Amino acid sequence: MTLELTAEHDRAMREHAERIYPHECCGFLLGDELWRVGAVVPAVNSKGEEERHNRFHITPEASMRAEKEARARGLGVIGHYHSHPDAPAIPSTPKTVSESNHGIAGGSDLENATWPGYAFVIVSVKQGASDELTCWNLSDDRSEFHPIPTRIVQTQETR
Repeated sequence: MTLELTAEHDRAMREHAERIYPHECCGFLLGDELWRVGAVVPAVNSKGEEERHNRFHITPEASMRAEKEARARGLGVIGHYHSHPDAPAIPSTPKTVSESNHGIAGGSDLENATWPGYAFVIVSVKQGASDELTCWNLSDDRSEFHPIPTRIVQTQETR
C-alpha cells in the first residue's frame, strides 16, 4: 500500500503544522480505498493549552463533520494527520512519551492510534518549519506501526 497525495495536499498539511506550531496540528485525510487522497481537512486540536505542544485530540463532532464531507465528495475518511513539533516524524510509543515527559506516561501515538487500516501521517516541524512527512499504518494487533510509502502525484483521480 502507498499513500498518494498531490503537492497541494502535502503543502496543506505542512502549512497547517507550521501555522499551529509550537502546538500539534491535526486533521483528516479523505480519499478512496486505494489510499489516493482527495482532500485534506484540518481539525482543531481540542487538547488543553498545557497539552497541545505534544498531544492532540479530535472531537467526535469534528470526526462526524469529516465523515459527512467525505460522503458528500464520494470519498471516505482514510486516515488522519498530525504534527510533531521539534520531534521526529515517527510515531511515539509509551516509552518515548515517558522519557520526554520526565517519567510521566500516557498519550503516545501508539496508545491513541486509530484503527488498523487507516493512514497515520506525521509532519515533523523543527523551529517552526516543516521538515519530514511520513505515513504509518497500525498493525492488526495494535502493537506497532509500520511505515507506508508516500507518493506525490500531479493530479489525483479518486474512485
